[in-house]
Amino acid sequence: MNNDDYFYNHLKPNILKDKGIFLQATHDIEGSFTGRLDILTSGLHRFFLESSKLIRNAIKLYEQGVFDAAFYSVRSALELARVVTYLSNENDLGDNELYKSWRQGGKFPFDSNIKKQLEDSGNVYIEILTVLRDFFDDQKNHLALVQKYIHKQGYKTFYERGFIFAEKEKRRQEIIADDFYKFLNGALIEIALLRLCVDPFPILLRDSRVMYKVHFQGMTEPFSDVFVTKIIGEDKIEKYCTTQSYLSTFNYFNDNEQLSEEAYALINNQYYDRKDWPIIEKQIHLLSKKDVIAIKIFNLSDKIAIVYMLGGWQWYFSDVNSLRDGTRFSSQSLLDVKDSDIKINTKYEEAYLSYFSNFDDDGLWVEHNTPLTKLDIFDIEKILKSNHDASNLY
Repeated sequence: MNNDDYFYNHLKPNILKDKGIFLQATHDIEGSFTGRLDILTSGLHRFFLESSKLIRNAIKLYEQGVFDAAFYSVRSALELARVVTYLSNENDLGDNELYKSWRQGGKFPFDSNIKKQLEDSGNVYIEILTVLRDFFDDQKNHLALVQKYIHKQGYKTFYERGFIFAEKEKRRQEIIADDFYKFLNGALIEIALLRLCVDPFPILLRDSRVMYKVHFQGMTEPFSDVFVTKIIGEDKIEKYCTTQSYLSTFNYFNDNEQLSEEAYALINNQYYDRKDWPIIEKQIHLLSKKDVIAIKIFNLSDKIAIVYMLGGWQWYFSDVNSLRDGTRFSSQSLLDVKDSDIKINTKYEEAYLSYFSNFDDDGLWVEHNTPLTKLDIFDIEKILKSNHDASNLY
């Protein structure tokens, strides 16, 4: 026995059931960035990022046997999510004294006060609370139960309990496992609902009735099928979708023209298949200028595989695969070509890279499998010139 084993032999490692599903749920929460400018500029989504990491920490702690800290970490994750929902109701976060105080480590209301103010607010939170009252009542019961572990109420919450029959200890471990599983599952559901108080897009973007009527790619990633079906529950989502806060956004988009599958893939995945041009052409008026520029360049030649924009932060790929190993990419490669004397037909591993400066501030890069001809270059320049005259673009 090494020294650590001696000092930590009171810890009983565990295996968490559905661990992979819970970890995936934290990824869903992290990816649900809102498009609300006030939340973005204030950095409030970091609360959800931190909340997700606290859930992951809780899972790690529980499997290591540190069950009391695991319960505490889950509770902290919930409290952070509640804070961002509370602050998202404020009209001007930049001048909000409470938020300033929190950022500086000053006085901030207790979680019980935050919950009370949310319940008294009469806004989106109260709508969700009303349609899912049974769930929130269960959450209160779960919290009351796990507080006993956190605050060490009763010997059953201790690590050292003297001589205990093996069968009785096994039963205690089973109870802890069940309590942790339920608390963790409920916390993830509540964090998801608190995220939906900010805006409905994590669900709206997976609603088949309206998702194809949203004509832009937002920052929000919709909640995954696993998160919805295995954790949140479709019954709760159905109830959430009856709230006025959801229906008002739903109705805002519902009268829009419906995107084809092909146009949807282009807007949301930046993928273009040349054979889909006759379909996409009919909806070209619904595409962004960048979308249109990319597909017009792809249509010039099947030697063109990828179009890069915004310094490589946005790029479009196509039905033509690059001869280069696509697993290796660095934006530095783009900058090297941009800064070089030879900007066209630069060898790029097994393919070629060309840079065109007359597009926005950063320019545009084209990855192609064989060298561009003078005609190819002329045609690309012509398309990019049309970017400055919207009447010629579509």
